Amino acid sequence: MKALFRTFLLLSIFTFAGLIQAQESCSDADMRGEFATQPKGLLTIGPFAGPFAATGIIHFDGVGRFEGVATSSFNGTVIFPFDATGSYSVTPDCVLTIFEETLRIGFEGIISRTKDEVPLYQPQDTTITTNVLRRLKIPSCTSANLQDDWAIQASGSNIITGGSFAQIGALRFDGAGHVTGKTGFSRNGLIVSRNLSGTYRVQENCTFSVRLTDETETVTHFYGTFFDDGSQFILIYSDDGVVFTGVAEQIASQTPCSNADLRGDFSTQPIGVLMDGPFAGPFTASGLIHFDGAGRFAGTATSSFNGTIFPFDAFGTYTVTPDCFITTFEEVLQIPFEGYVSKTRNEVYLFQPQEGGITTNTLHRLNRSSCGDADLQDSWVMQTSGSNVTTGARSVQLGRLRFDGVGNITGEVGTNINGVKSDYTLSGTYNVDSDCTLSMSLTDENGIVSHVFGVFFDDASQFEFIYSDDGLVIPGTARQAADN
Repeated sequence: MKALFRTFLLLSIFTFAGLIQAQESCSDADMRGEFATQPKGLLTIGPFAGPFAATGIIHFDGVGRFEGVATSSFNGTVIFPFDATGSYSVTPDCVLTIFEETLRIGFEGIISRTKDEVPLYQPQDTTITTNVLRRLKIPSCTSANLQDDWAIQASGSNIITGGSFAQIGALRFDGAGHVTGKTGFSRNGLIVSRNLSGTYRVQENCTFSVRLTDETETVTHFYGTFFDDGSQFILIYSDDGVVFTGVAEQIASQTPCSNADLRGDFSTQPIGVLMDGPFAGPFTASGLIHFDGAGRFAGTATSSFNGTIFPFDAFGTYTVTPDCFITTFEEVLQIPFEGYVSKTRNEVYLFQPQEGGITTNTLHRLNRSSCGDADLQDSWVMQTSGSNVTTGARSVQLGRLRFDGVGNITGEVGTNINGVKSDYTLSGTYNVDSDCTLSMSLTDENGIVSHVFGVFFDDASQFEFIYSDDGLVIPGTARQAADN
């Protein structure tokens, strides 16, 4: 009997150890390959204090070293090429730490379940910066990789004029180095449209440069990096005086679009600034929209207008033209958006073409008919960037939350507020509604309570959210982590 008990005990120990090993399954080798990188944030002190952003490509060797190239804008001073080299390590529970040796910049992140994205933040004092690494799945590129029609969405600031910008556009690349297109943008709330033409050059490492001229003879340049299967890229405008970044995806223009292409449910997360009115200041929201396929939509959202929280029901009209251009009009707040439907019909890139607003938005299709608490379980990595309107503080955050599938949460989070890093443990509760919206109540070890409203998208392996406490304008995203 004792021998049987010892055998059972040993089997139990080995089984438990195997479960731990299966869950803690990451190593340096998981980062082997190329990743697009786009850090964005603020430097709080020094000669380049102010907005910062970069776009580039990084090669991880799988054994602790990386190297890459990027274009960076430090408060409007553009540096290209910036050659980055450094070291990295991945813990068994999928925490990635990076140290770039030229500028001595560190990042910490958590590898996603797919191991194709790594949300990061910079834990160093004097900076408030986030980043997402996105895996590049093609071995090399030529000009032929950049052809047909692409939706481009960007936002940022002009350091020289002090203005903020939001942009949406459609660019047509011919696959041989020439580009034409059109763009609409909000410049400090003033809406401007331009026609564009220019040239581009793609490097073998899947970075590229674009030179554009509009009808006023104004010349702009941007630098980009493909990611995923080459159907998307990230970009940074590489003209001195601006800190202006964006994303682009192929448009479904080869097959005519219609209102029916939007039938279904989409998450929505507008982010921007209102220039005037009683709620002038930063704005964001998170919600769910149902498009009926015939020109009407309805949904629910939680919004923060300069720190004032409004849960509200939205409804209105939309139109999709054959060239995949979409216009929407929300009838409660009288807010228009316009943009483009992606080739997959799963994303819609938008900006607000309304005087006084500087706002972009991306709709993500939800490929689920219903949800419940069980859809939110195991380990998730959450990332935020926003502001506390009451105190004036800017903050970024990266954390790991563990959901038990029945309404309870535990976790840890690192926060950088105005360039000062703090770490917290969290516990709380959550609820997932059948429409795939969710709410959380979180308490840290100091007894401070915060609340979150969110919406699943894709196959419910990701969600967008907003902190729903007055005084905050903090949107974020969350993905399943790789240690599940």
